[in-house]
Amino acid sequence: MYNNGSERNFIEFVEIVGVPQVAPDIELVQCDIDGVDDGITSFNLNESVKIFNNGNRNIKALFFDNLADAISNTGQLNPIGYMNLTNGQTIYARAFENAECFVIIEISLSVRPASNLGLYDTIEVCELDIARNPTLNMNDILIPLQDDFFQAQSITVYASEEDALYELDPIITDNYTLEPLALPILYFRIENDDACDFIGSVGLSFIWAPDYEKQKVVLLCNNEANLHALPDYDRYEWSNGENSESIRVDSAGIYEVTFTKGTCSYVQIFMVEESPKIEIDEIKVNDFRVSNEIVIQVSEDGQQQVLYSIDDGLSFQESNTFQNLTPGVYEILITNDCTELKETVVVGAVDSFFTPNNDGINDIWTFENAEYFPNFSISIYDRYGKLIKTFQEAQEGWDGTYLERQMPSADYWYKLKLEGKREITGHFTLKR
Repeated sequence: MYNNGSERNFIEFVEIVGVPQVAPDIELVQCDIDGVDDGITSFNLNESVKIFNNGNRNIKALFFDNLADAISNTGQLNPIGYMNLTNGQTIYARAFENAECFVIIEISLSVRPASNLGLYDTIEVCELDIARNPTLNMNDILIPLQDDFFQAQSITVYASEEDALYELDPIITDNYTLEPLALPILYFRIENDDACDFIGSVGLSFIWAPDYEKQKVVLLCNNEANLHALPDYDRYEWSNGENSESIRVDSAGIYEVTFTKGTCSYVQIFMVEESPKIEIDEIKVNDFRVSNEIVIQVSEDGQQQVLYSIDDGLSFQESNTFQNLTPGVYEILITNDCTELKETVVVGAVDSFFTPNNDGINDIWTFENAEYFPNFSISIYDRYGKLIKTFQEAQEGWDGTYLERQMPSADYWYKLKLEGKREITGHFTLKR
């Protein structure tokens, strides 16, 4: 009631909050990873909350090194990185949901001796692309650890030793992309009943996928083909049951090989096909010229490259035409890397002059390689068209006489008839 006699009513809301239902005392067990088993290590005190909160995620806590400070809420400890003073040291937590209602909890800090496993294992990581940051399937780490620590309730992997010690930022993704580190390494933490049993590290050894032809076409040559997988791998498994680096097959089909290095496997497929056939359609010899040439025409079944040689395979060219050839016998070889065809070809020519002086040099006129032209006939005429000589044998030729008289130095004409109705005309010189 106010002095003037008026009255007013006020309503005040009072919230009654229950005391947090938590465990009154707990033990927080940490691993010792500094290399000295002295019972001293660093703690993340926040990890104690999940032990004493009875599953109530709304519980928060502040930490103190003595009971008086916990009650007065003074001298709070930094929870992450707290270094205990002795093994079994007791500190206190002020646990609350509402800041006005709290419970004091005793926390015993225990350090697990001999809990630093160091570099526990090195795991091979199969990486597909050397140009990008490697991606790790976390099962490659977790499954071997689960096999070794099969009684563990919790195995967690971290990017750093500090994260593993303080249980910060665990790697929970199935596929983890690593930074391009010089010595990539990950850390793991083994726990039972929220107590740290071991902390260790796992080295990562990257096996980069080879750059190879995933599907390769191989031709059967003479009903066989050699299939070569990439060399220097640990194991080879072919679809036909063989396990060597290379195999020989005798039939067309699809052959698959899996080659393995460590835990990394790769697959290559060989498509074995019949070799395309090639046949000679025509070999055209343009000879008895100043510049002779050979032109080879073939028919082929397929798109494979055909190579040509006129020296029996000592050298090859892609062109089917050979020019500027001297007279002689040429061994033609045609190949498509499997099928080979051979043929002997003669390039003919006539001597441009002869000297019938019985010195044993150029005493007889004939045409070069005449022995390779069966059934030829050659006629010789003087400049007036008079027939001087006809012969059909390579060794006969013309000795420069007519009716046993020596003919004078002059140009003479010839007509050469070859098989296939081919005729060649030209002239040569008799020199005395």
